[in-house]
Amino acid sequence: MSTLQTSTKKTLTPTVAVTTPHTPSASVPQRGGGKGDRGTNTGRGGRGQPYNAVPRVVAGGGVSGLPPPNSRSDPRERTYSNGRKCAHPEGATGNPSNVIWTPELWEYGVFVDFDEWLCLLGSYDELTTLLAQARPNDDTCSTHRIGRAKSDNGTWTNNNGCAYCLFRPRDPAGTAESDKWMYGTGQGAHSPYRCQCFIRFLAEGGGPDTPDKHQPYLQGILLKRFDKH
Repeated sequence: MSTLQTSTKKTLTPTVAVTTPHTPSASVPQRGGGKGDRGTNTGRGGRGQPYNAVPRVVAGGGVSGLPPPNSRSDPRERTYSNGRKCAHPEGATGNPSNVIWTPELWEYGVFVDFDEWLCLLGSYDELTTLLAQARPNDDTCSTHRIGRAKSDNGTWTNNNGCAYCLFRPRDPAGTAESDKWMYGTGQGAHSPYRCQCFIRFLAEGGGPDTPDKHQPYLQGILLKRFDKH
């Protein structure tokens, strides 16, 4: 007589891993595309913020676009080989953020974008001539200095520094102090990226004789400091 043996099969229940969807930070700026209109947030690869944004107070003081004091990226904690100083333009003239200039934004929040400068060179003869007025290669201001501005291990000289101050015409006798930014001094041994007189010329769209149609090109050479850094 045979014995009936029964076997019990175990039923395995698969384990399902439960994951929590990642929620991106709402503060992460979205990049735009291409070299579009500099007056919107879609140009130059995206600036992450509309150009009609209203300045706001941020933690630690200051305004939007500048980090709080003592942060690692704060330009106020760095030493610059700054050039000449001058007052900022009226209102928001030439400000790449399209907000009213403040002393803090004028001092730390903008610099010259030589990438854009090099893109404009050779666009057409009138514009190339205009750029020669802003970064001349000699005191005739008829040809422009070639190449990107670059210091020699942090040292700026007349050979590699601010051609605007070095070669622009000197101010006539009796020129008001408030108008001297339009003229050179014969001294260019400082960084052109942060020379306020050079920046003022670009922000104003050139001098009194610059055609209106060319002014946006010069103003477009200015860049918010924290767009790239």
